[in-house]
Amino acid sequence: TWVPLLRGHNAGAVTDLRVLVIGLGGGSTPAFLEQALPGCRIDVAELEPAVVRAAKEGMCFAPGPRVRVVVGDGAEYAERMAARSQRGGGDGVYDAVFVDAYDADGDVPAALRTRSGAFGRALTGGLLRRRGGVVVANFLPTVDIEPPLAAYSQALAQARRPGEGFGFSVRSEGQDNQLAVYACAAPGVAAPGPALGEELANSARQVARMMRARFDVVADATRDLRRYECFAHSTR
Repeated sequence: TWVPLLRGHNAGAVTDLRVLVIGLGGGSTPAFLEQALPGCRIDVAELEPAVVRAAKEGMCFAPGPRVRVVVGDGAEYAERMAARSQRGGGDGVYDAVFVDAYDADGDVPAALRTRSGAFGRALTGGLLRRRGGVVVANFLPTVDIEPPLAAYSQALAQARRPGEGFGFSVRSEGQDNQLAVYACAAPGVAAPGPALGEELANSARQVARMMRARFDVVADATRDLRRYECFAHSTR
């Protein structure tokens, strides 16, 4: 598959994945990743200590050997990690970053969705690994997601990571939130063409089988799929 995170549990699966989750909420995202991706190490950056306490006490969220929680600004944390990677040789830090943080108005903060924000600077600075990676951001149904996708595209193009980049979106069930996804294909691997939906469905089936999921993983991965060709980039 074009992104290491999505190779699933087959012969080509990557076993040393690292994921950053910005915004803890109830802890469902890191808990899901911990279960779905054995061997994956997950860092969570959460601004509010009260949210961390509530997740532990009210939602049974439990950090462990593979799940680490850092209390602080997620965009600034991402920028620090990218800078550390540059000092260590610049191979990148994470295979995936999930942005699930909101301000008092329910919007994703500008620092996490603009080219000039701390998160945009982190992407340019090498936050994603050179072998390919993905950014996933959770937006409200009424938000125009083209500007943040363009910001992620521009930031990653400037990072000059080898491979092709492309953006797409799907909608969550129930609240209809939009998941904006920008992916950088692994070096030497072409980005998916018209078969993007089929490839997402195949990866979702692998996850569903491994987890013995009781919900429709394929539908969640492909619901209202839309690809944004205008934000594609290539640095090959």
